[in-house]
Amino acid sequence: MSKFAEKIEEEVTSWEGVTKRRGKFGTIEFRLGRYVLGKLPLAGLVDERTIIQRMRDAYERAQDRLDRGAGVTV
Repeated sequence: MSKFAEKIEEEVTSWEGVTKRRGKFGTIEFRLGRYVLGKLPLAGLVDERTIIQRMRDAYERAQDRLDRGAGVTV
């Protein structure tokens, strides 16, 4: 695994409730509950900042959906 992939994995899995698992075709899949935040290819180049921001945005959307689904109001 590249240093970029390791840094992305470290950052994204530090977010509350995020899990990772091996995805299809040599990827790592990051999830928050039933929501897939994103997939990280283990081979090839990725833009670390872009992928972290995309996953952060997906994480925030998933949190909002989970909160609404649980009847939690803000």
